[in-house]
Amino acid sequence: MQNNNLPASLRLLFNNPFLEMMNVLFIINAFSNKSGLNIRHILFYYSLALSDNEVTIFNIDTKPNDLQDSENVYFDIQRQIKVIILNLYSQNYISISNDKTENYSCSMTTEGLQMISQLESPYYKKLQERIEGIKKQTKYSVESEKIIMGVKK
Repeated sequence: MQNNNLPASLRLLFNNPFLEMMNVLFIINAFSNKSGLNIRHILFYYSLALSDNEVTIFNIDTKPNDLQDSENVYFDIQRQIKVIILNLYSQNYISISNDKTENYSCSMTTEGLQMISQLESPYYKKLQERIEGIKKQTKYSVESEKIIMGVKK
């Protein structure tokens, strides 16, 4: 239930569509290749980039409670991802294509690249550093995705 009696600053702290869009835009920019980045990969990398966990959650000795934050981030963004992608597309920040198997891929547009180059706050600089670390330490795999989802420990 939404409480409209809260000040706008407090509501935006917990529900900030622009922030979510920019987070996804950073993920697409960092991990997409020539054919783009599909939605499952976006969810995977977003969960890693925005959780409090380190990428070491894929180690064998990781405790189940260590994965809780990544699971929460994954399922929270999974509910919102289609709207976020449509918003990014409507702003012409990304292009969307699909292949014969109906897998949709997102790619950056010139406008999207310009937008992220204009974001200079410390938050985005820290996010960019975290994403660079993730790029060096992990690659998407179905098994890793299952670990983040909490399906496989």
